[in-house]
Amino acid sequence: MKLYVGNLTDQNHKFIYRVESVPGRPVETPIGAGQQACVYNNDRPDVDQKAEIDAVLKQHVPYGIVEASSIDLKKGFAGLCYSIDKIIDVEKLLRGMKANEDARVKTALTQRKDAVQALAAALQEESGGGLRSLTVETIEQPRAVGVDPEMGAEQITLQAAPTRAGRPRTQR
Repeated sequence: MKLYVGNLTDQNHKFIYRVESVPGRPVETPIGAGQQACVYNNDRPDVDQKAEIDAVLKQHVPYGIVEASSIDLKKGFAGLCYSIDKIIDVEKLLRGMKANEDARVKTALTQRKDAVQALAAALQEESGGGLRSLTVETIEQPRAVGVDPEMGAEQITLQAAPTRAGRPRTQR
């Protein structure tokens, strides 16, 4: 039996696991970004291959490895996928990488909105409640010299709830 693992991230990955048939140190297989590798290929008749593959997967399930056939169903980020005895389709790897990129963009937007709300709350408290609206603009800067990523700007606006004029009502 063979175990293929696909890397759905933009970074190289070292797939590390332990099995009983290889005593001592763990087995390490490098997997390039957007690539796949056969990480387990044991054809010895004295080894329970199914049990060993299950043990390898059990070690990586807490870190989010998913079956290659369920990449399209996965919501959010999935770093690695696997297939038993079958090479992972390149189209599935590409779709998984695209879904990961979309999930990262969505998460980043949520985090920026949360940061703006925290900033607005801090400024509201500091100004004694006089803040009515806040606009924050973020501009992406190049990460390194010579790198020219697509530059973009994003604007997030928060509006304060309208307040009533006059004295506050008392509860009876």
